Amino acid sequence: MLKAIETTLSFFVSLNFKKSMRFGASKIVTLIFAFLGLIVSGFLTYYIDTYRETREELTELYNHKLENCQITNIKSLKYPGKGYYKLFKTNCSDKYYPILLAYKSEMADYNFFEKGLLVSKDSLSTTSIISNENEIKKIEFRQPSMEDDRFQRFKFLMIFFSVFIVIILFIPSSFWEPELKRKDNK
Repeated sequence: MLKAIETTLSFFVSLNFKKSMRFGASKIVTLIFAFLGLIVSGFLTYYIDTYRETREELTELYNHKLENCQITNIKSLKYPGKGYYKLFKTNCSDKYYPILLAYKSEMADYNFFEKGLLVSKDSLSTTSIISNENEIKKIEFRQPSMEDDRFQRFKFLMIFFSVFIVIILFIPSSFWEPELKRKDNK
């Protein structure tokens, strides 16, 4: 461990920071574009929210109270990630609510949803009771906050642009400015 730290430190000491840390006009322009790329990608990550629709549907379900409401219709929509997901409509409301269950749920819980079932759920809760004549199931819907990938995408872009900027900083200025290359050789 100590040897690895010593080797790493000797590598950084051996770098000639004078030549690489000079900032010519080309290097500054490249850094400005890298910073602008970081800022624009941050805004685009927030603006292009792939899970916005399903998150809003889950929020509507989370805020709504259902008391012995009968499922009257079930339809399928394309999921923003892969595949499809189902929505159900009850006799208590004209709105469709998503059947997006907690990640620990089994496929049997998804298949349990069908027309005619009774659904009961408190407001501001993800837990619901779904029943038919023979069976009663306690089902956990997904939290609306779980349908958000903006932070992960922004984190990836932040790491990418940070590494890119560090690489630009350590590339010798003679690479960017040919006239500096000539001066260094004299």
